[in-house]
Amino acid sequence: MNNQTDVYKITMEFLKTNPSWEPIVKAAYEIGKEYKEKGEIGGFAGSWVLKEAGLRSCPVNLRPLAKCGILKRMRGSVGKRKKRAYYDVVDLESVRKALRDFKS
Repeated sequence: MNNQTDVYKITMEFLKTNPSWEPIVKAAYEIGKEYKEKGEIGGFAGSWVLKEAGLRSCPVNLRPLAKCGILKRMRGSVGKRKKRAYYDVVDLESVRKALRDFKS
């Protein structure tokens, strides 16, 4: 099984068990895609994902997405706030397909 298949299955399973997270996964995908298209490195903050999803706050952070393998937490600090966690989408295409198929 390749990484793309793994991330697709992981994302589908996560969305099935946590359907309320769909807008957050979608927002992470959109921000990750935007960063990749711009050629930027360093990842994005969880608060940016929540803002993109139209949420003011979330009872948890993005750790569940990183723990299951949809996102990866970036090493080191990026920016002025050393305690802020930055993330990157592990496989944009697999997450896109899972989001599409989850809605079907």
